[in-house]
Amino acid sequence: MNASPPAASTPRLSRPTVVVVALNDRRTQAYVLASALAIATRADVTVLRPSVDGARLESAYGLVRLVDVAIDVPLTDQAIDARTRRRVAVLPVRIVDRAAGVAWRAFDRARSRIAMAGRSPEGRQEAEALDHAMAREIDALAPDVIHAHGVVVALAASRASARLVRSGRATPWIFDVGHWPLGLPTPGARSPRELAGWRTLERSLVAGAARVVSSQPVGREVSLQDAYADVAGFEVGSVTLGGDADPGVAVGTIAAQVLPSPIRIGVGPANSAGQGWAWADAAARLIPDVTHEVIAIDSGRFAYPCDVSVSARRYARDATWADRVTERALAQWTHAIFEAGRPILGTRHGRDFRGDEGVLRAAGIRTALAFHGSEIRDPRRHVLTHQYSPFQDVGDPMTRTLQAKVDALLPLIAAFGGPIFVSTPDLLDYLPNAAWLPVVVDARGWPSPRPLWSRPIPLVVHAPSNAALKGTRDVEQVLTPLANRGLIEYRRIEGVAQSEVARVVADADVVVDQLLLGLYGVLACEGMALGRVVVGNVGDTLRSRVPTEVPVIEADPSTLAAVIAEILDSRSDAASHAADGPAFVTEWHDGRRSAQALEAFLSEPGRT
Repeated sequence: MNASPPAASTPRLSRPTVVVVALNDRRTQAYVLASALAIATRADVTVLRPSVDGARLESAYGLVRLVDVAIDVPLTDQAIDARTRRRVAVLPVRIVDRAAGVAWRAFDRARSRIAMAGRSPEGRQEAEALDHAMAREIDALAPDVIHAHGVVVALAASRASARLVRSGRATPWIFDVGHWPLGLPTPGARSPRELAGWRTLERSLVAGAARVVSSQPVGREVSLQDAYADVAGFEVGSVTLGGDADPGVAVGTIAAQVLPSPIRIGVGPANSAGQGWAWADAAARLIPDVTHEVIAIDSGRFAYPCDVSVSARRYARDATWADRVTERALAQWTHAIFEAGRPILGTRHGRDFRGDEGVLRAAGIRTALAFHGSEIRDPRRHVLTHQYSPFQDVGDPMTRTLQAKVDALLPLIAAFGGPIFVSTPDLLDYLPNAAWLPVVVDARGWPSPRPLWSRPIPLVVHAPSNAALKGTRDVEQVLTPLANRGLIEYRRIEGVAQSEVARVVADADVVVDQLLLGLYGVLACEGMALGRVVVGNVGDTLRSRVPTEVPVIEADPSTLAAVIAEILDSRSDAASHAADGPAFVTEWHDGRRSAQALEAFLSEPGRT
């Protein structure tokens, strides 16, 4: 493969500008600065925040410019002063001031417990003050992107974006909800009335944001989807955190992908095992001037990183969302990869890739297809070449469903004239004109693996994404009796976050992948990367397609018991085999080979 960068088809853009607006709060400062530094690797970043002493001050934090903006009225006093003036006007007689004060405090306590926003909530006044102070600074910078940390500054970001758009400069804004629950801008805001006021303001702004992101760990993006289910066009920027990942860096990386670039690739909507994101991220890291927009349908089961997370219902039915994505794609994308034969832009152009592909191609956007496995693996052919194929029973509902999907998709692929990629070499049996786009395993932030064989009883792990396809029944027929005899500890992992899978695999001695399909996938790569003994059904055909030896110990349902017994009896030999795993994954699955596979496609100029 050619390791050189793609030919420059479009001149490099000048360095873009990002304005970050945030409160000057020591509790959030580290998070804000970490995200700003992550963006600063790609853009000139200025952080605007209210001055703590009322004076304008400029400073720097690494590559980030900091501007403390003077606010005319202290934010916490503004609403209180206005309220006091109103109440004095109502009760001007000083002799009743004390009694009035007691009465007003009782009234405030009762009112605060009512979850209803007032006509002019205090939070709105604070947001207006910040907008007034920051507007001139933002307009003078004329940024390419505005990143707002919290609902208090979201109003300033939203209005600045609108002003810049009216002036002819398309400036999207990102709404970062940070660490706290929706509508809770600072740790001090607690009353139901105040929360209702912030939520009212937030909901009036959120649909206009280019992304809504959160620093919360895995699963936070699901709650964002639920909270804004009725807001037409709403989009979540999904961040999955694990290991020692810094939330500010993770969110900043997402925010950076909104920046303009000469090569912008749209990928979606499957993101199977997070590979849509992993491929796009590898291209952005390793090929100059590439950014991405990875759109993923939220399955509700696994939370993998993406740029835009969309619920299945919104993807299928929300015309406003589809309009926004389509408008953005036609304006910004130069290339697009359709995963699993599905449309990226929702279902308005049909339920397969053809309608969207025609729309994008007509705009000069280069298109390609990528397949992950079951959507293109032909059961009828697989059973002829694999002795233990899970598709032996042609009447099985799973087999019938998969066969129907493949039969419908293959003719559409045959008529497609662009590049085709497959995630594992076995899929070349069904798409011989495709190119292998290796899965990517990013071990950054993973836990350190425990030394092999250091447990009193070896831990054997199996993590099936689909038990019927992976041969889980055969696996457990062998491993469960061994566990019952105390020879091993057996742990089956299902339905947990990616970070938890990595933690368990790092603690394991042996990882049993799958026994039926003739491949090695993401789990096997994770096990090899962590130096575990990996067992699976790879097969001679696939091994012949990989130039170096695949350090997976071969097994199938008939041999697994003997293979496990030999591993336990000859632990030093197994450890020697496992030691080859990290280098193999570095060679083939750290993203470099994947970027090289995408290089020729991305070097083809879009919008010519």
